[in-house]
Amino acid sequence: MCYYNTSILAEYLYDLASAFNSFYSKADNRIKEMQLNEQKPRLALALSCKQVISNGLALFGINSPEQM
Repeated sequence: MCYYNTSILAEYLYDLASAFNSFYSKADNRIKEMQLNEQKPRLALALSCKQVISNGLALFGINSPEQM
């Protein structure tokens, strides 16, 4: 019989969300106010985190909001 430890995924998603929140809340990371060459990689990071968290929540059967 195969057992899955879902707490590993839940902990990973929590850690990812916490790390992104720390990154985003810093004063020097105001994405909308940056120059385009600084904005693109930060937007890519934000979209990547959104996708990973959304996919992880979907594995648990949880719908994620499109925006907050």
